[in-house]
Amino acid sequence: MNKKGLGNMETFDKLIIQSGFIPKIFHQLPLYALILDEKRQIVFSNDYFLIENEIKDSSDVFGKGPGDVFQCENAEEAGCGNSSNCAVCGIFKTLTECREKKALISSTCKLIVNRMGFVKAYDFKVKCSPLMLNEDTFYLLTLTDVSAESRIRNLERI
Repeated sequence: MNKKGLGNMETFDKLIIQSGFIPKIFHQLPLYALILDEKRQIVFSNDYFLIENEIKDSSDVFGKGPGDVFQCENAEEAGCGNSSNCAVCGIFKTLTECREKKALISSTCKLIVNRMGFVKAYDFKVKCSPLMLNEDTFYLLTLTDVSAESRIRNLERI
């Protein structure tokens, strides 16, 4: 790369950091995007996650597990990640494998949500990737709702 291109790249990097460009991109993603700490608790979420889960204040999700926010029926008893059923949860397994291998892990998840007496089943594509920040490790967890596609595939099999 020529010197002029490198200068533009350095300027671009500074602009990204100073303008908060990354959080702006994060909030525009058309999928659920969460950053979790080592305890599997949410420390950051994108707007799509908040809007789709009818959460008005982002601070309401901080310190909670994903299943707690989704109101997963297995998290109701002992909290997200603490029920015996969590061992087979796609989100929990993906995050655990990511933590162990320190690599991007992709999987699927079926989640049963119980909100205000209404039960809804979700199918998600789950991806989890470690993020290093100084000495701390965080995890970028993305969930893409593929429930409609899964139902269509199941109907086509009939």
